[in-house]
Amino acid sequence: FFFVLDFFLLSLNVMAKRSWASWLAYLAALGLYTRVVYHMALSTVVSPGGDKHAVTTQRPEHHDGPDLVAMILASANGKARRDAIRQTWMLPPRLPQDRRVVAHFLIGLHGTPQDTVQALRAEQEEHGDLTLLPQVQDTYNKLTDKVKAGFVWVNQTYPGLKHVLKCDDDTFVRVPELIRLIEGYPPQDQPRLYLGYFDGRAPVRRSGKWAEKDFVLCDRYLPYALGGGYVVGADLVHYIADNAAVLKPYNSEDVSVGTWLAPLRISYHHDVRFDTEWKNRGCQNKMIVAHKQTPQDMLEKHRMLLFSGGEKSCEKEVKTRNEYDYRWNELPSKCCPGRGTN
Repeated sequence: FFFVLDFFLLSLNVMAKRSWASWLAYLAALGLYTRVVYHMALSTVVSPGGDKHAVTTQRPEHHDGPDLVAMILASANGKARRDAIRQTWMLPPRLPQDRRVVAHFLIGLHGTPQDTVQALRAEQEEHGDLTLLPQVQDTYNKLTDKVKAGFVWVNQTYPGLKHVLKCDDDTFVRVPELIRLIEGYPPQDQPRLYLGYFDGRAPVRRSGKWAEKDFVLCDRYLPYALGGGYVVGADLVHYIADNAAVLKPYNSEDVSVGTWLAPLRISYHHDVRFDTEWKNRGCQNKMIVAHKQTPQDMLEKHRMLLFSGGEKSCEKEVKTRNEYDYRWNELPSKCCPGRGTN
């Protein structure tokens, strides 16, 4: 704080004097300031097990796994999106110092051209944050297989984890706020936490992109957190991974996860600060997880967070769709008043 204040006062002094010596001193201070801020950002990038670009900080010795694993679904040709995430929310400016977060991009390799595979391996060599799944075909109708394989891999790689955030490579996450939100729930609820923006009255579709021809449980989907971003606790991760071979996949990965978890005794939490539908609700500073973001959107949000001290992610707030609170005391068909309206 005092370093920033001194730099600010120096800037004012330079503006007042307008001498060559003052300008040289100003430029030297600017260079020093930039280096300090840069190294402060890099200090959060400390890899467990050699994963040099996973987001992490030091944690107490008695913990044996990450507080949060970000499992980011990505495509082979989506490097621009991955780079935008690496430059923004994978380097959060105010990550709590006693918490550890790791992030991995999941990419299926089955059927991928060899030159693309070689490019991905080179990217992995450079960044160390790709999880390449050889048996998974990277197509929309195989997303559920990809998510299931991701849970199995995460469970094997981080057996002591606390929570997993599943999101897409066009999702922007305010990591410090998400950590604080999760830690605000009762400790006994956290291992079975299922957190996101829920729907419980969506009709089962028999045609189109989201067709579910094998869903015979009901004429509506069971309550599920929308796939742009949701959090599941450690017990639920273990359950999915341990039973992966017998869990029936449906076309939509988020529907599948909600269906797999439905018989369990879990802690559901719907939060309107998850903007995770198929179409975003504009730009609002309260959002913690925001789906359907371009690389430029991410860079702009990150810039605003830095300039505002983490208070604002939007240069101008815009609301394009209404949100709803989930009525857990009602039948699922009556869960979501105003769903999908403008």
